[in-house]
Amino acid sequence: MRQIILVMIMGVILVISGCTSMNIAHEKEISYIVEIPSHSKEQIFDGAKIWIAQNFRSAKAVLEYENRDEGVLIGNGIESYPCFMGCGNKGSMNVSYTMRIDIKDNKIKLSFFNLLSEYSGSGIAYSKRDEDGVKPKLMSYGEKLRDSIDKDSKSDDW
Repeated sequence: MRQIILVMIMGVILVISGCTSMNIAHEKEISYIVEIPSHSKEQIFDGAKIWIAQNFRSAKAVLEYENRDEGVLIGNGIESYPCFMGCGNKGSMNVSYTMRIDIKDNKIKLSFFNLLSEYSGSGIAYSKRDEDGVKPKLMSYGEKLRDSIDKDSKSDDW
């Protein structure tokens, strides 16, 4: 009888804890290089800061470190994603991350690390499908940043 009561109590605890949000950290780093031809390190650095200011809620809150001489910008971001196929009743997912932009003449290296998923809903565990949903968004930042820098350099003669 005691074992049955103990199993029932453990079951209730598991159900209750499953109804709260769940944080899942990821060891993986997503990193890639984007060519930005005909732009100096300084032009790309300035353009990247403008892009961050225009695309994140607060550039001051996002940027944790910047060094023009080294060509490095490091900041934090968070993205919200809808529930992906096969995710049960998780609801939605937020992914927070650290973004590092290493800048040289004619190119940048974007790196995303300290990825942390937080589910609202039942707290079902992180899956490969979730990662597949997040990665394209992070991979699109390089192209958007390059397009923004190209557009800004062409709009100097307004």
